[in-house]
Amino acid sequence: MVVFSVTLPDGQLIEAAKGYKKIVILGCSVCANNSIAYEKGLPLSKMPEDKTAKHLMPSPVAIVEEANRLKALLADSVEVIAVDISPGFCIMSDGSAPGSLGNVKTYPDAEAVVALCCVGGIAGLKMRFGDSKKIIPAMRTEGIIVAYMVNDPEKGITKIDKNKSRVIRNFK
Repeated sequence: MVVFSVTLPDGQLIEAAKGYKKIVILGCSVCANNSIAYEKGLPLSKMPEDKTAKHLMPSPVAIVEEANRLKALLADSVEVIAVDISPGFCIMSDGSAPGSLGNVKTYPDAEAVVALCCVGGIAGLKMRFGDSKKIIPAMRTEGIIVAYMVNDPEKGITKIDKNKSRVIRNFK
């Protein structure tokens, strides 16, 4: 079970990014990846092509596709200096180091961050970046999702079965 958020309309995001010269797009590979996979019918994750590693970890798919789509969408109005996908912006730091960004790079040249994440991720990014960057939410949190995941070994992907999953919308 993870937090369920929906992507905001493209026009709203374009408007929010106006006035910034350089931005970075940060995407959460946990809640946002699950939400986008469910919302847009995209694969949740895929296994690496190289099967020789000892510990094979699946890589997120839906969040990467959405982040790259947003990069292309915003390219005419602002320079997107990076797209970075990381797990759980809400849980990156134990809080012992004020201003710690955990595993998120600081991107000193960026004026703003387009954040593909739930409201917990937004709070974590604001805590970590402080006033150094404008945080632009690209998703709206609506509730939680109990996701039923199905593996497709032939394609090496995992998808969310919408018929067996349940979204509980308790925020709007």
